[in-house]
Amino acid sequence: MRRVLSAIKEFGCPLFVTLTFAENVTSYELSYKEFRSFVLRLRNKFDDLQYIAVWERQKRGSIHFHCLMWGL
Repeated sequence: MRRVLSAIKEFGCPLFVTLTFAENVTSYELSYKEFRSFVLRLRNKFDDLQYIAVWERQKRGSIHFHCLMWGL
């Protein structure tokens, strides 16, 4: 909570994004690899990108990510 409040104070209001796989991806390693690839593509377009992300398992077992993003 302190990290989020500190980032809001420094960068302003974030964009809240939930990233979900269409397939039932249950491997953390695979999902994190895809998430990092997504972040790297964003960083190529937005130099000031900052984010805080957490992953969560859905009821169906698939992993998704909740992100607060700044600099988009």
